Amino acid sequence: MAVSVISYFVPFTKPVARFTRESGQIPAIWGEAYAVINPYFDEVNSAIKGYLEDKGFPSFTIAATHTYNEADMKSMWSHRSAAAIAGLGTFGANRMLITPRGAAGRFSTVLTAARLTPTPPVAEEMCPYKRDGSCGLCFKICPVHALHSDGIDRFACQAETRKNEKLIKESTGLSQADVCGKCISVCPYAYID
Repeated sequence: MAVSVISYFVPFTKPVARFTRESGQIPAIWGEAYAVINPYFDEVNSAIKGYLEDKGFPSFTIAATHTYNEADMKSMWSHRSAAAIAGLGTFGANRMLITPRGAAGRFSTVLTAARLTPTPPVAEEMCPYKRDGSCGLCFKICPVHALHSDGIDRFACQAETRKNEKLIKESTGLSQADVCGKCISVCPYAYID
């Protein structure tokens, strides 16, 4: 039985975080970062799981991506939600998690029976739009207008990421790169030094 969640964030480099904003192009570099890091999550999570189980704590890893049902776009697990609960950041208006290291990057999770001391949650709202109504750049840049102040059209967002996956695969050969990143790239907190 899991009693603790280990959640961690791997930020993208500054060039990756800023590329889409600065170029406006299909985010092949974003897709590459996404596709390259996923196998590393498997390795890191396996090492964490092995360490904990050697100490006598049963543990369980969660797949790095595609933990949702495409028919209803509901997820059986959200790495970002787990990270928010674990105190790593706050959700932005674009539904991405903004951490003290930025929003551009990836999250992963390991569940364990080990009783761990929780991280205190981030106390300050990090999204400028949610904090005081300023910004809103993520709403403006969304190519399919999937983002609204009252929610997200997950199906429109997914259709855009699938379109990008096809374009990225044609230009780079990468698969599993169904990404966009535009709403994150324009965030003032996409990358934090």
